[in-house]
Amino acid sequence: MEKFKKVKSFAEARKDIRVSDAFSEMGNIEDGKPDYWINLEEGYICQSMECGTIHEATIKECLWLLNNDVVKVNND
Repeated sequence: MEKFKKVKSFAEARKDIRVSDAFSEMGNIEDGKPDYWINLEEGYICQSMECGTIHEATIKECLWLLNNDVVKVNND
């Protein structure tokens, strides 16, 4: 498994080679807090989400998944 430097901020996540896009948007209007999204580059998946997108309520949760749960998919 390929090792990556631990990402410590959402700004660092945006620059990570596994990430194609990272952004926030207003999610649950009732709580007034944004949701956070990380779209992964082709060939990477978040194992627990079973797809190339991470979507969580906090930056901390997104970064934990990026650092601990994203793997490169073998397309052989």
